[in-house]
Amino acid sequence: MQFPLLLVVLQMLVFASGISVTSSVRGKQQLPPIPTPSSYNASVPFMSITQHGYTLSGDRSSPNRMDFFIDPFCEESALGAWPTVLNLSNHYEKTAPGLLEIRVHLFPLAYTFGSFQTSQAIVAVYKLSGLKDATFFKALSHIWRNPPFGIFEYQDTFANMSKPEMSQFLADDLLPLFPSVSRTDFLREMNTQHLHFEETDLKASYWMTKSAWKYATTKGVFGTPTYFLNDVFIPEIGQSVHSQLAWQPSEWWQKQVLDPSIYRV
Repeated sequence: MQFPLLLVVLQMLVFASGISVTSSVRGKQQLPPIPTPSSYNASVPFMSITQHGYTLSGDRSSPNRMDFFIDPFCEESALGAWPTVLNLSNHYEKTAPGLLEIRVHLFPLAYTFGSFQTSQAIVAVYKLSGLKDATFFKALSHIWRNPPFGIFEYQDTFANMSKPEMSQFLADDLLPLFPSVSRTDFLREMNTQHLHFEETDLKASYWMTKSAWKYATTKGVFGTPTYFLNDVFIPEIGQSVHSQLAWQPSEWWQKQVLDPSIYRV
């Protein structure tokens, strides 16, 4: 082991106690301190964004919050979970207005081809339409308009496309729904190469989509759909490799999960 590496290891071991390790080997200067959360927050994009996700119902001041993490090409998200989440949203808007916020987060999975680009396209029209949550859900609903065949159609189409071609396809598909969004602005959002992070990039759809994924990983999300209630992870049912929660009816969610928290039963 080289001495400088040994010193790094020693400094990591004693960092918590505040002891400083100084190199006396070959006249080298003191090693720089290991970064702490307070020193790197500003340089990590997802930690600089104060609000994550898109509010389906309720508002950010609601005393209870259900977080719902999805992949736009996940069949269980689109076919099983989404109709139930919509039912829950409508139910609690009527029966418990203001008591529950349902917030949706994008978590594009690495193994669903084209998922990140599609997620970015949804975020791009959201951004270019004035950052309105309703725009996000309009775009998502369009992607999910005919699941699972619509999802398969996207993936089959993307299979032989370059990234710029995918952007053109998504522009053709989404922009007729959003006449205020110019094609030029949309394609610029989709195709700009963000090789160096700048503070202004936080509002670019690329970084917004990327930071959403990073935020999800800090919550322990690794698949979709994933649910949290008041920041508490809702575990899956059984041992299947497929989501069982996604297929539970809204009545089950009301009785087993949401009502006890919302009404403090």
